[in-house]
Amino acid sequence: RQSVAKDHNNDVCELCQGDGDLICCEECPAVFHCACLMRTGEELAAYYVCPRCDGTFEEVEKEFQDYGGRVALPESAGW
Repeated sequence: RQSVAKDHNNDVCELCQGDGDLICCEECPAVFHCACLMRTGEELAAYYVCPRCDGTFEEVEKEFQDYGGRVALPESAGW
């Protein structure tokens, strides 16, 4: 389910600005780390629509910042 950013997508995560294994939005160029979204790859739909497109980016960004703005694996953070 997780895919690496392609030419039409951005090269860095919208939340942490890091590169690596990124999940690509099917609707826009945005990409995210699953961990930055505090989700596992299995929790995300095969046709992924990002928080920018589904209108939840502010909420997701706040949640990310509340956890120190750093990538954390869901299982280590208690989700």
